[in-house]
Amino acid sequence: MKSFLLFSSLFFAVIPLVGQNPEMVGTWYLKAFTVDLGDPEYITAIDAPQNPTFTIHPDYSFEGLGACNTFSGQLVYDGVEEVYYHESFANGVEDCGTPGYNDFETQYFCHFNDGCGLYLRYVPLGNGILYLELPSPGFGMEFQDTPFLGLNETPITAITVFPTPTVNKLQLNPQHIEIKSLSIYTLSGQKIMTLYDVPESIDVSALQSGLYVLEFVTDKGKTFKKFIKK
Repeated sequence: MKSFLLFSSLFFAVIPLVGQNPEMVGTWYLKAFTVDLGDPEYITAIDAPQNPTFTIHPDYSFEGLGACNTFSGQLVYDGVEEVYYHESFANGVEDCGTPGYNDFETQYFCHFNDGCGLYLRYVPLGNGILYLELPSPGFGMEFQDTPFLGLNETPITAITVFPTPTVNKLQLNPQHIEIKSLSIYTLSGQKIMTLYDVPESIDVSALQSGLYVLEFVTDKGKTFKKFIKK
């Protein structure tokens, strides 16, 4: 029995686990690069496109947009080092039209490309900010949960859900955004249901108590919200 327990502890210590930080799930917008503990290099101040994105799904697969190309892959959590490695990275290869945009994509994509040999450490800052640190402390990326907007744009993150925690019903306020579908996931990435004719009130009484992730597919893209079922 003792040898079995020892083997089990060693087995689970070495196997990389899928992500351990559910607050990372969602669509994030690149705000700044940080370099060697210096002042952040804000995306608005460099020759780079606005609103480069990084979306983390409930199963910790990811996708995003650089300057003109998309990218995707899988985050894998190392419970010993408490960092995220990448697998299965793929990206588009279109010429973005300007050297600055192409250089930006090369730098940005390398943060998620397993071929670059980097890992990411999640640093909990809260307040709608996602900070991912690189192997060298002080180097990393800072994201925010809302895009940089034009004057008349409504971000898809404006969609609200309430009350949370809830027992029976979850109310949705789409803020005049067209919702094409809504899926509910557990934190382990298991899809519970998908609705294509999305009402403004969802019956969640049959769900077990816990934290869940809502995936909204809209005419503006994808966004994620969380709710607690009592």
